[in-house]
Amino acid sequence: MKKIIVLSVALIFSSSYLMAQEEDVIGLYLSQKQYEKAKEEVDSWLAKPTLKDRDKATAYLWKLTVYSQLYAEPSFSRKYPNADKEAMDAFYQYQAMDPKLKQLKEQNFAGGIGNIYATSFEKGKNHFQAKQWDNAYKYFAQAENLGNFFLANKLSSSSATIDTITVLYTGYAAQNAQKFDSAVKYYSKLADIAVDGPDYEDIYKFLLEYNLQQKNTSDFTKYLALAKELYPNDNAVWTAYEMSNMTTNSSLMELLRKYQQDVAAGNMSEEKLIGYAEAFATTDKTQLNALDSTQKIALKKAAAEAFAKAFELNNINGLYAFNTGVLYYGFFGELDDRYSSYRGRSAKSKTKRAEALTEQVAFADTAAFWLEEAYPILKGKANRTKSETKSLNRMVDYLANIYYWKREQTKTNGNRNDYTKFDMLYKKYDAEHDTYKEGIQNREQVNDYSDVSLQNSPLQNVYGKGKIKLVKKDGVYYLNVIVNDELSWEMIFDTGASDVSISKTEALYMLKHGSLMLDDITGQASYKNADGQISTGTTIILKKIDLGRGIILYNVRASIVESLNAPLLLGQSALEQFNTITFDKANSLLIVN
Repeated sequence: MKKIIVLSVALIFSSSYLMAQEEDVIGLYLSQKQYEKAKEEVDSWLAKPTLKDRDKATAYLWKLTVYSQLYAEPSFSRKYPNADKEAMDAFYQYQAMDPKLKQLKEQNFAGGIGNIYATSFEKGKNHFQAKQWDNAYKYFAQAENLGNFFLANKLSSSSATIDTITVLYTGYAAQNAQKFDSAVKYYSKLADIAVDGPDYEDIYKFLLEYNLQQKNTSDFTKYLALAKELYPNDNAVWTAYEMSNMTTNSSLMELLRKYQQDVAAGNMSEEKLIGYAEAFATTDKTQLNALDSTQKIALKKAAAEAFAKAFELNNINGLYAFNTGVLYYGFFGELDDRYSSYRGRSAKSKTKRAEALTEQVAFADTAAFWLEEAYPILKGKANRTKSETKSLNRMVDYLANIYYWKREQTKTNGNRNDYTKFDMLYKKYDAEHDTYKEGIQNREQVNDYSDVSLQNSPLQNVYGKGKIKLVKKDGVYYLNVIVNDELSWEMIFDTGASDVSISKTEALYMLKHGSLMLDDITGQASYKNADGQISTGTTIILKKIDLGRGIILYNVRASIVESLNAPLLLGQSALEQFNTITFDKANSLLIVN
C-alpha cells in the first residue's frame, strides 16, 4: 500500500512539475517576443493525450495569451489571420471549466482578452477611417463585446456599465454599412442609459426614424420622450418627428379630428401646424381614394388654415403663405370647372352658374391675398432655396391668371375702374413670367449623366437617344422639359395616358404669349387620362418638346384638359415616337432609342 501511495505522490509531483515547466517556457518566449515558439509550445502542450482536465484550463489560458499576441502583432496577424478566433475559442473552453473565472482573475490572464479588445478597436478604427464599413463594424463589434465582458466581470477599474465610445462607433459603422437593425441594437444601449451631449444627439434621431418606419410605437414614444428631455433646445425637431409618427399611424380623418381638437385647445407650435398642413395636403392616391368629395374639401381647407396659422407664427416664411394661396387657388380652379359644366339657358343652370361664380370670386380673392403676402417675401430674399425660387416662378403665373380672370369678369359686370385695376395687376405679374428661371438653369443638371454620350449616335431629325433622369415624388415620376424653346414644365411620366396633356392654365398662357397659335389647334378628341378615365378635350400640336441631353420631340399631339389645375402628363403621343423605351425603375432612368 505504501508503494502505491508513494507512486501516486510521485506522479502528482511529476505532473505539477511538468506543467510549471511548460508555463515557464511559454512565459520566457513571450517575454522575448518569440511568439511563434510560444505558439509551438502551447499547441504541443494542449495536444498531449495525457493532459488532465484540471491542467487544460491553465493551458487554455496560456493559449489565449499567446494567440492574442499573434493577433496584436501586425507581422504575425497576417500570417495567422484566425489568431483572434482561436484565442477566443481557447477562452470559451476555459470558461466552460471555470465559469467564475477564478484562475483568470487570480493569475492575471485577463491581458489576453485585453489584447484582442485593443487590437480589434484599432483595426475597427482604421477601417472606419478608410470608409470600409463592413470591416469596421466587424472589428468594432468584437471590441464592444469584449469591452462589455471586462465591465460585467469587473476586470476594469471603470464604474461604467457599458463601453460607450466603442458602442457608439460600432453603431456608426453598422449604420454606414446599411446594417440598420444592428445599428439600432447598439444605439439603443446608449439611449437606454440616457447618454447625452452633442456627439450623441444623432443616435436619438436615428432611433426615431427607424422606429417610425417600423411602426414600433412603444420604442418611438420612449426615445422621443428621452430626446425631448435631453435636448430641449431642439424641440422643433422632436415635434416634427412626433407629427410624422402621428400622420403615419392615423387615418386622414382621425388626424383631422385631432387637429380640430388641438386648434380648440390653442397654443399649437409652428412645427405642429406644418406637420398637420403637410399631412392634409397629401397627394397620396391610396389615402385620398378612401375619402368622399366632402372629406377631401375639408382636408384641403384644413391644410390651408394650418399653413395660414403657421405663417401667423412665422411671418418671414414666404412658403407658408404661398402654400396657403396655392390651396385656395386650387378651389378657384375647381369652381371654374364647375361653372363651365353648368351649360344651358334654363333658370336652374343660370342659378348654379351664379352660385359657382360667387364662390369662385371669394376663392380668387383669398388666393390672391395669400399669394401677394408671399410675393414680396420670396422676391426680396437674397439667397432663395430652389423650392422658394420655383414657388416664386409659379406664384407670378397664378397671380397673372387670377387677375386676368378678374379683368375679364368686369366685361360682364360693366365696372370699368375694376377693369383698369385688374389689367394693371395682370400685366405686372405677367411681365415676370419665367423671370425666376432656376428650373431652366437646373434642367441640364437634373438630366446630366456622365455615361451618356451622343458623339457616336447622330441624332435623327425627330428625336435623339440616351438616358433621362426622372425624379420620384410620392410614388410618381417627373421630368423637366422645355416646350417650344421657352416654357419650362415639370411633367409626369405616364405610360397610361394616351396623349401628352396640359391644363387650361398652360394653354391660356401659351395663347396669350404666342407659344400656341390658332392653327396649332386641331379639334376635339377623346383621350385616356392618368386615372384611366375617358375625357374629351381640345387637341393641339406642340411644335417642340426638349427632354434634355439632345433628346427632342417635334410636332407632338397634345390635349388641353378643361381644368385650370390638371397635371402635365407626358403620355403615349410623345413616347410612341421612340423606337424603344426602357424604364430602369431601380435608378429612375428612362432609356430611349
